[in-house]
Parts: sequence; C-alpha cells; structure tokens
Amino acid sequence: MVNENYSYIMKKKSEYLKNRFSEVNLSFVEGLMVYYLGANPGVNQERLAYLSGVDKYRTAKFLATMEQKGLILRQPNPNNKREKQVVLSPEGTTIYTKCCKWMEDWGKACFEGFNNDEINVFLSYIDRIKNNLENFTI
Repeated sequence: MVNENYSYIMKKKSEYLKNRFSEVNLSFVEGLMVYYLGANPGVNQERLAYLSGVDKYRTAKFLATMEQKGLILRQPNPNNKREKQVVLSPEGTTIYTKCCKWMEDWGKACFEGFNNDEINVFLSYIDRIKNNLENFTI
C-alpha cells in the first residue's frame, strides 16, 4: 500500500541530511542525535535511544564520541541521582540551530506549490498514520 514514492522521499531526506551533517563533521546518527537533543533538552540516554531509533549500546558509543567532540554535556538529574541528563554544549547548540534551518528548508522544498489547507490536510493524515501505528504490534 505504501508505494515507492514514500521510499524515494525518505531516501532523498537521508541524502540531504547526510550532506548537511557532513558540513559540520557529524555522521548521520550524530546529527540526528544533536537534533533530538536540541528539541528535547535534558533527556536521558534511554529516551534518546528511543527517539533516535538507535539501540542503547550504540547510543552510548555515539554519546561518548559526541562528548569528546564537545557537542554534549552529561549532567546529574536532580530528580534521580543515578541518572544523567544529556544536554547540548554551546557548540552543539550552534549545530542544532543549523539543523533547524535545514529542516525548515527541507519542509519548504517538500511543500512548494502547496497551500496551507493542503499542508494541514497532509499533516493530519500523517498524525492519523502515527496514531494507528502506536498500537501496531511489530
């Protein structure tokens, strides 16, 4: 039912983001993690793994590399002393700002020629699909 156009769109988005992330010396996954951390400041490693779709072990490895690059900081969670929150450093925040611009540019390219009503209808369909999949057993 999902056709090849969806696969094409996702492939183009991945290529676009890989190219943008490489401009700031980040891998694709590191770039996504910067984006998720900027949008969800103070999440823990487990939540970041969930948001990024990367398993916990690989998330830990990516975070260690990102910490060495000076992109993130790990801080104690004031509500749970055993847990660390992950936040962007000033350099990471600068890259997050660029990510937001890249995402905005991607959206503009995707919806060029669409009016606001058409965009809203499309986004409502996407929301419905997401809701349908929340209870779908894999």
